[in-house]
Amino acid sequence: MSDKHATVGVEMLHYAIATVAADGTVTYDLPVKISDAQKITITPKTTTDKYYADDTTADIVNSFDGCDVGIETYGIKNEILAALEGHEVDANGVVIENANDEPPYIALGFRSRKRNGKYRYIWLLLGKKKPGNEEYETIKEKQEPKSAVMPFEFVQCANGNWRYKIDEDDPAAPIGLETKWFAKVYDGSFPA
Repeated sequence: MSDKHATVGVEMLHYAIATVAADGTVTYDLPVKISDAQKITITPKTTTDKYYADDTTADIVNSFDGCDVGIETYGIKNEILAALEGHEVDANGVVIENANDEPPYIALGFRSRKRNGKYRYIWLLLGKKKPGNEEYETIKEKQEPKSAVMPFEFVQCANGNWRYKIDEDDPAAPIGLETKWFAKVYDGSFPA
């Protein structure tokens, strides 16, 4: 039997506010669950340059230019959306959206079930939520729920890292990976 397995699900979507120091070092707050994930799309952006010599391609150089991330969730709480977009929530629970609000840097973590029943765990390390469209529609013959669709853009950290991932069935994966992965953003070590 093959040890390669396709992914068949997505769940446990979390974010953690990131703070970038002047030297480029990134630290993270504790992760917070966003909502029930329906779909996550990660689209790396790269630039490819070809260099020629002696009338042929001598080298191909790929550069990472960040990645676009699209997330669909089964709804989202206003206070979570406000945190992701940098908005204020007043004492009455009303989200105040201001044109000068700036989304914070975040890390985004989740897991995806594989066909063998084990999970792949992922953290995207440094990104911001981009403004997204909202859609509201009248009820017709049948109700058609609308997912919350959220676009993000992620970049590499100062050290070049942009994503961490591990499969639960990797021989080096620690026992209790589910709990450890979402206890903090992975930084080279797992919590005890």
